[in-house]
Amino acid sequence: MGTRKHDKEAVLVSGASGFLGGHVVKQLLEKEFFVIATVRSEQAGKVLKSELANIDDFTYELVQLSDKLSFDKVFIKHPNISKIIHTAAPFDFRVPNLRKDVIEATVEGTRNLLASTLENAPNVTHIVNTSNLISHFTLDQYSNTALILNEKCWCNYSFEEGIQNPFKASHYSKANAEKVFWEFISSHKDRFTGSSVSPGFMFGPQPFDQYVLKSSLNTSSELINEVLNLGPEDLDHLPNLFGYLTDVRDVARLQISTFTNESTHNKRLVPVSGQFSMHGILNFAKDRFPKISKQLPPRARVEIKLFQIDDSATREVLDFPLTLGEVTIYDSIKQILQVKNRL
Repeated sequence: MGTRKHDKEAVLVSGASGFLGGHVVKQLLEKEFFVIATVRSEQAGKVLKSELANIDDFTYELVQLSDKLSFDKVFIKHPNISKIIHTAAPFDFRVPNLRKDVIEATVEGTRNLLASTLENAPNVTHIVNTSNLISHFTLDQYSNTALILNEKCWCNYSFEEGIQNPFKASHYSKANAEKVFWEFISSHKDRFTGSSVSPGFMFGPQPFDQYVLKSSLNTSSELINEVLNLGPEDLDHLPNLFGYLTDVRDVARLQISTFTNESTHNKRLVPVSGQFSMHGILNFAKDRFPKISKQLPPRARVEIKLFQIDDSATREVLDFPLTLGEVTIYDSIKQILQVKNRL
């Protein structure tokens, strides 16, 4: 974790050992940036570093989102940081305390990073926030097929509503962390530009094959794992879950592209490439991976009732085409099956 002199532009990536964070780190290194990654444990940092080819341009630091001082130390140690991509945020429905473990961790984690940036990072000019599509709507709007949402829409849960259950807590915390971000950018627009990216369910391959073997994958990827682990008689165990999807590789690419694409500055960006359902993933797996078809339940009827999205403002500023949803799902399934020797 030592510091050294280098000539490349330095980027801080928070949450670098996560699903999205790993892809961000990989793509930054491919583009020849110097990466300072924040992780929550020494083990996470070592695993991430062991997977990277060009480690001369990479270092990691231990940071807890709840501890502003840990961010302070990183910026003081690495004064040349010029860009930040903030991906770190808890997204686990199994936590015991929604107020502390979801809402405060997400909102205060963002606040701590920004406050430390202002005080200790004189060379930072651009900050990218990772939000989520759930910051744009409330649960009662989810299946309203007549509703059209866009980049300007917000989840308007009160704090009292936000602590009612894990789903509302996730919506509330993401929306309010993003509001903290925009308040900060607005208050300091003489120093910083900002972009916030709100993907749907993030699918795609893990950044490294080793991550497939984790006891539990990130929330979206675990949905695919759940389908692939079904037996022939398990169709009734498959929830009728559906939503909008985004390729994790596209999210990382978009976040990095905001460094130079000024059309994305000071905008909420909603990159979605289609809809999915658990039943649809089952059918897709059976059709595209015939070797495992008989191990899975029979084909299922697909029903999707979702609000509509007008993402035209995002597509106008994108400088690359989004990955087709079926390509994203295919790559997700293929990696899991290959790593687990099921192909």
